[in-house]
Amino acid sequence: MNNNKIRIIEICFYGIRFFRNFRLNYGISTLYLFSQGLTATEVFFVDSCLWWAMVAVQVPSGALGDRFGNKFPLVVGALAMPVGVGLMALGGHLVIYAVGSAILGVGIGCVGGSDSAVVLESLEAENSRSEFRRIEANGVACRLTALALGVVIGGWLAELFSLPLVVVLTGATLALVLPFALITPTVKNSAKATYGTDQTLIIGMKQIWRKLEIRYVFYFAVLFLIVDTGNWGVQLTLSQLEVGTSAIGIWFATILATAAIVSKIGGKIDTRKSGKRFLLCFFLLALGYSLCFAFASQSPSSSSWTWLVLGSIFYSLCRGLYVPYFRDFISAGYSGGEFATVFSVMIFVGSVLIAVVSPLIGFVLDTYGLSTIFWIFFAAILAVFGHIVFHQRTRPLS
Repeated sequence: MNNNKIRIIEICFYGIRFFRNFRLNYGISTLYLFSQGLTATEVFFVDSCLWWAMVAVQVPSGALGDRFGNKFPLVVGALAMPVGVGLMALGGHLVIYAVGSAILGVGIGCVGGSDSAVVLESLEAENSRSEFRRIEANGVACRLTALALGVVIGGWLAELFSLPLVVVLTGATLALVLPFALITPTVKNSAKATYGTDQTLIIGMKQIWRKLEIRYVFYFAVLFLIVDTGNWGVQLTLSQLEVGTSAIGIWFATILATAAIVSKIGGKIDTRKSGKRFLLCFFLLALGYSLCFAFASQSPSSSSWTWLVLGSIFYSLCRGLYVPYFRDFISAGYSGGEFATVFSVMIFVGSVLIAVVSPLIGFVLDTYGLSTIFWIFFAAILAVFGHIVFHQRTRPLS
């Protein structure tokens, strides 16, 4: 084992994970677009462009990594992210914001997954695959640390200076991913993928249809959407309560820290035997989150803060537990390779759902207000919860 090379791989991986997630604008991105004069419909159209771009990167798939190796899409993504954020900082027109968001989505889609793939590929070449779990765990810590620091510092800078400055600085920090991507060790004559992402989707759907009820893909996609709403939902609710951006950053950091602790604890729970019962708990948490935020985002009152605190707790629990739960529950029925394929398909479906729903959220926000959105989410989650209970009666949960 070449210890020096392993060390270089680690440093590059941690650098990529940290600076990719050290997004100073994470806690104020929605507020920034509103500050530029965009309507809610336009803001969520811009967000939809990001998700569609991430989806589009997955579909043709494999083409870049399969032909040029996993490092190539990593470098492409490292170049695209600061360019996308730079265009959004330039702004001035809806088209520019949308194009910038789409380029950012391409960058996130290319880097996400490629960093882990490059590390695993390099470790296998060094006969050190056993190091992967340790390095990946440290990478998660880097990600959460970067997110927490980013939202606090970004919120403080936005309050002290301006929202546009924070977006510009976000582009600068994302550019720091590129040096680490370029010096990441490559593997000569690495094995090529046997099929691309488009074929992976087909194969994954067949595996889901054969071994796992298709409704679980739908359940995951709904939770994926709910967790995404927490980003802009917290921003807009706190802003409505006239909270400064520095406090918003601290609030976000608290949510992320809580979710990280809960995720670590949840990772020790074996959900494979009673996983279907845990599923009910997740949707109860989602119901609590949407209900509390529906009340908190109504006309400001003394009770708004109580609802906001309770909703944030429910959201943190849901965010911290749902991915470990699905990973553990689904892995029980699949081999390692099958599981990776199935889970990537579930992420894909969840991303498509967000891309489709985002413009509708913007329209409702423009027309009826923030509270109405959370009431709609509450009704939708309640319907899904009822569907789960119905299946529990017809097919008793394990």
